[in-house]
Amino acid sequence: MVLAMSIESAKKVILGVSGTPGSYSEIAASIFAKRRSISDAAITYDYLRDAKGVLRALNRGRIDFGIVPIWNSGKRHVPPEYYQALTTLSYRPDDIYSIPVRHALLRTHGAKGRVTAVVSQNTALEQCSDYLDAHYSDVRRITHLDTALAAKDLSEGKLPVTSAVIASLAAAARYNLAVIAENIPNDPYNETVFIAARKS
Repeated sequence: MVLAMSIESAKKVILGVSGTPGSYSEIAASIFAKRRSISDAAITYDYLRDAKGVLRALNRGRIDFGIVPIWNSGKRHVPPEYYQALTTLSYRPDDIYSIPVRHALLRTHGAKGRVTAVVSQNTALEQCSDYLDAHYSDVRRITHLDTALAAKDLSEGKLPVTSAVIASLAAAARYNLAVIAENIPNDPYNETVFIAARKS
């Protein structure tokens, strides 16, 4: 029996994502690969700083697809820095789809005592403000470059052990962190729309 296989799945495919392993962009890239029947073995992830970096890498031929967030149900608009990248760099949209954003509160396993700071990307802190107001109203909220990077830094001891971070469950699993609370956004149906872009 001859199995049908997409063109992409027949070769190595480099997917450009913004952020660190365990980020929502990586999750979105994994979903895109499944939508296109690209096997895990065929995928190489290129982790870039932000959406502009992803589209620049696409323009330079460094990656095959760039996975870029363009809209979030909590923000309801394209962030200015993303808008600039999307309107000034050359690319061709190949797919558009949404993923659920189910932020979780994470700590190191065995951490004791009260949480003294909650660390995450500013957008994630804003999206979880109701939960934080209810449970950690007197705790400092510290912005970080990326949700997954905050989780990585906590796991590596770069953040105080009394810190908690807001990130994905994928980040919790990747960095061996304990899940204190799941699905804590103000909007329990929070989602982000991504495009998968090719070089034009």
